[in-house]
Amino acid sequence: MPRPERTLETAPPVLAEFAAGLRALRAAAGNPPYRELAGHAHYSATALSEAAGGRRLPTLPVTLAFVAACGGDQDEWRQRWSEASLALADTEPADDRNAPYVGLAPFGADDARWFFGRDRVVDDLASRLERTRFVAVFGASGSGKSSVLRAGLLPRLTGDGATVVTFTPSRRPFAEYTRHADAAGEDLVLVVDQFEELFTLCADEDERRRFLAALCAADSGFRVVIGVRADFYQRCTAYPELVDALREGQVTVGAMTADELRQAIVRPAVAAGCSVEGALVTELVVAATGRPGVLPLLSHVLLQCWHRRRGNALTLSGYHASGGLHGALAQTAEDCWEPLGERQRRLAKELLLRMTALGEVADTKRRITWSEVNESDPDVRVVLAALAKARLVTVDTDSLELAHEALIEAWPRLRGWLSEDRETLRVHRRLTDDAAAWAALDRDSGGLYRGARLALARPLLTESRVDLTALEREFLAAAVAAEERDQAVARRRVRRQRRLIALLAVLLVLVGLTAVVVVDTRRTAVDQRDAALADSAAHHAESLRATDPALATQLGLAAYRLSPTPRARGSLLSAAATPAPTLLRGHADGITSAAFHPAGRLVATSGYDTTARLWEVSTPDRPPRAVAILHGHEEVVSSVAFRAGGDVVATASMDGTARLWNISDPEHPSLLSAVDHGAPAESVSFGPDGTTMVTTGHDPVVRLWNAADPRNPVRIAALEGHRDAVYSARFAPAGRILATASRDHTARLWDLADPAGPRPLATLTGHTAAVSSASFGGRTLVTAGTDRVVRLWDLTVPGAPAALAAIPLPTAATSAALSPDGNTLAATGEDGVLRLWDSTDPRRPQPRPSLPGPGSGMSVTFDAGGGRLAVTGSRHEAQLWDIDETGQVRSNHTELPETPGAVMSGPGSTTVFAIAGQTASTLTAWNTGWPRRRPATVPIPPPSVPFGITPSPDGRRVATYRDGAVVLWDVTDPAVPRRLTAIPEAGQVSTAFDSTGGLLAVVGGNQPVRLWDVTDPGRPTLLSDTIATAAGANFAVGRPLLATVTADNTVVLWDVSDPRRPRRTADPLPDARSVAWAPGGRLLATIGDYTVSLWDTADPARPRHLATLTGHTGPVSAFAFSPDGRTLATASRDHTARLWDVSTPDRPGEVATLTGHTAPVNDLSWRPDGHTLATAGADRTIRLWETRVEHVAGYACQDASAISEAEWNRYLPGLPYRSPCH
Repeated sequence: MPRPERTLETAPPVLAEFAAGLRALRAAAGNPPYRELAGHAHYSATALSEAAGGRRLPTLPVTLAFVAACGGDQDEWRQRWSEASLALADTEPADDRNAPYVGLAPFGADDARWFFGRDRVVDDLASRLERTRFVAVFGASGSGKSSVLRAGLLPRLTGDGATVVTFTPSRRPFAEYTRHADAAGEDLVLVVDQFEELFTLCADEDERRRFLAALCAADSGFRVVIGVRADFYQRCTAYPELVDALREGQVTVGAMTADELRQAIVRPAVAAGCSVEGALVTELVVAATGRPGVLPLLSHVLLQCWHRRRGNALTLSGYHASGGLHGALAQTAEDCWEPLGERQRRLAKELLLRMTALGEVADTKRRITWSEVNESDPDVRVVLAALAKARLVTVDTDSLELAHEALIEAWPRLRGWLSEDRETLRVHRRLTDDAAAWAALDRDSGGLYRGARLALARPLLTESRVDLTALEREFLAAAVAAEERDQAVARRRVRRQRRLIALLAVLLVLVGLTAVVVVDTRRTAVDQRDAALADSAAHHAESLRATDPALATQLGLAAYRLSPTPRARGSLLSAAATPAPTLLRGHADGITSAAFHPAGRLVATSGYDTTARLWEVSTPDRPPRAVAILHGHEEVVSSVAFRAGGDVVATASMDGTARLWNISDPEHPSLLSAVDHGAPAESVSFGPDGTTMVTTGHDPVVRLWNAADPRNPVRIAALEGHRDAVYSARFAPAGRILATASRDHTARLWDLADPAGPRPLATLTGHTAAVSSASFGGRTLVTAGTDRVVRLWDLTVPGAPAALAAIPLPTAATSAALSPDGNTLAATGEDGVLRLWDSTDPRRPQPRPSLPGPGSGMSVTFDAGGGRLAVTGSRHEAQLWDIDETGQVRSNHTELPETPGAVMSGPGSTTVFAIAGQTASTLTAWNTGWPRRRPATVPIPPPSVPFGITPSPDGRRVATYRDGAVVLWDVTDPAVPRRLTAIPEAGQVSTAFDSTGGLLAVVGGNQPVRLWDVTDPGRPTLLSDTIATAAGANFAVGRPLLATVTADNTVVLWDVSDPRRPRRTADPLPDARSVAWAPGGRLLATIGDYTVSLWDTADPARPRHLATLTGHTGPVSAFAFSPDGRTLATASRDHTARLWDVSTPDRPGEVATLTGHTAPVNDLSWRPDGHTLATAGADRTIRLWETRVEHVAGYACQDASAISEAEWNRYLPGLPYRSPCH
């Protein structure tokens, strides 16, 4: 007979009611014995019996397992459990004054007694600060940088007698520095927290540079510590003085170890006289391990557990009642939101949106001043009090801000607000800043909006979802009034014109003319409106280019179709030239890993949202399609892998299991089986034969499984040797060797010739911190470590691997992978950057251009053919990059080792040559067709190291020049240039060919212009040296005219019909630093400083000025006419190239501005096809531009879906939707 259950009469009412409900549920299921229930619930009979015993409240997982085994409603019982937990919690009002946890806010100096777990980082930071005066602390958002600085370093320094001043840059960083740098004290330490505000809040570049110069000055007499978000590392490297300061002093704040997490969880409670349940400690450590940005959520949920403590104990039930690690913050925010009235909720939404700065990569918090808040409104005071009491917002005497950026990601309601209408929010934020600037200028009318900017902002006056401040309304009202005054003046002008017409014309003519005027005015107004909207859409497309290049291209195309303005045309051409990955979007949280189907037609991804997803990517030129979602895991899905054959996919999860799924029909996957790893699982992988599967996790044991029958995997071996968690395991291509990477600072190799009897081969040492991944490529192994180093190993002798190379990274390396042939290396890190190297020679990997990744904590993997690269990260998307056969990302530009000084088109339609900077010793030629071919690099020994390059008209010969000689080359075969002859020259010179290619002018070296006969390039002959000394020269095309540029910046024309006796034809042309001739030899262009002038030389004796091209904001550095002479391209130090229509040279017009270079554009050249332009920039890149708009439009509509109607309405409001692809 089963033992009767204990009476509930003596149990507390809440527990008695809860236990009675469980007993009734069991009775409704037929009173099965507890041993039978244990078989269904996977908990012991004792645990289930105690759950219904009434002595204590069972844990939530036990409760749900009991209910499921009895066939009950789990959602109903989850709610009942939460209500019972709250009823049993300490009912005293929350008092945070004595709480040992600070919630979302960073620990301050006053909280040092509660600050534990970061001794190692604080010691490292203090030690570095003793050796160098400038130290930077890098870490992901939420990694605890501010707490380390304020509660760790600051007390340490003040205890040693230092004077410490802490501040943030804000909008006026130099003013903040000036205010704090004069603090008293002999040993002054400036701590600049939230250093990224220098880039997110400060819009004044001069102010930013003054601040950096003062902060980095070596003779300043004080020490400096800055705290910077890791994703702003690249922004820091743009300033040389900051790079120099960072060279010796960098400290990375990464994820806490398990032991450090236990200290941070337990020791504050102990210091406050409390305890933490062991089960709660285990739950939190498992959930937070390996996640550098989780600390604000951890601190917040611990504060909630403190509020719900039972006596002096923080309990697991209190943890579950608060919503858990990922739900506590959202629950707190919702609890704060729920009691507010309707108007108070609207005000709370507006305040929270004002405190958020929209970013291209991630949204950040924004500090606002009290001028943006209606402090006199009682509802505003109620809202601020509620937000501050919930510790969601921090309030001081000068400003208000979000307690932490974690609120943005953790609270779905706030994320929803931010995604409702981001463009309206951007316009509103710009309005806030511009209104403040207008007020600072004493409300000068010159600071008011006009035209397109007013058209964008004006709807905010009537937008019910936007609350404007009094200053913002005043600013917009003043702008509208100014526009109406301008329109009134225009209307009066039109009326006067009409009256004049009425006086001079008969009634019939008057009626006819009036109709014409009305129609024309209406057409003009429509055209002006369309042009303004097109330019506005083009502006939005430019801002989207870095984050959503596909939408940027479609929006640019829509703008161009609406009105083909130069800006719209330039936006489209520039967006289409931007390399972009294919994006996989759909996960609700960060993505942990990706895997390619063996045939390449599918990609599987796993994520923090507890799901894995399948994507169809079989057609690279079409958008990917989400095929299926794999549900079932209860925690983060950490890894995903395909079995050979592609019919089975495996997923590993932090819930401790690996699951196998049948995807024979990818749109209808089904669960085959689940295996228990025994600890939170980090990775899963299949061997090449598809029968052996390996799992790793937070324990040091690697488990091997026979998965020949995926419905019944059998564990066959356990690999023991690691001393800590194993992050990854990968099979070698042949399947006999397994590589594992561990937190114990090592990677290991295992011989799996007999999977049932594996044996260790070798231990790879060298990393000084956790090894996050290990991956094979050919006979090479790559390992990535959190010690910020990627290492390559030679596995020719697997039992004795040899170190090949160690590549340093600026932040912890999270993943690294080699292409199947081992020739390309990809690595990712906590700074959110994808880095590539040419590893053809694994002893000396050569870096390639870096790319923006999808957030920190990324993973990277190649497909089986090496033609695609998948990258995942903390953002809710994965990237797929196309890789060409040279291992480079397919794009329209190529990066050179040095700044290219010149670029030119070679023979044929696809060859481009480039000369690198002044220290270059190579001439580089490459084929620009598709797919790209590896550039051919030809060494040129001194003294022929080229400073510049001049092609012959047929492109088969090249003249290079530098101090000492002019060298002629035969480049008929661009891959193998052949040296023909050298003409000795003294000093720095330049050259020019005439249109026949037989006459060469050599200019410079403080000598007269020399004309050489190079008809026989092997034996050049000097014809004359009577033309006056010049700085540059150029021959007319098809005419015997030579234009020379003198030292005083004038142009002189010479008749060279007889090159032995050149003759000057006219007076010098003024204000010119360079010259170029259009085909036909009649139209001449000259460069001024910021302008280009056009001249008609039909009569060489009387050149006639036609027009001046203006628009560049920096000096013009180069120009070139297209082969048909109808378009002129100009390059400038303002980082742009521009296209001009010169088909009617006395009325030229701007065609487009090409943007993409990040430094001055030095040179440009047209390819013979007449529509492809090559540009060379100081950013060390050669870029190719397709200038035929309809050609670009065709590609845009072929490669991606057209702009949607919703996107059209957002960026082109008020216009009926028209697909630009039809």
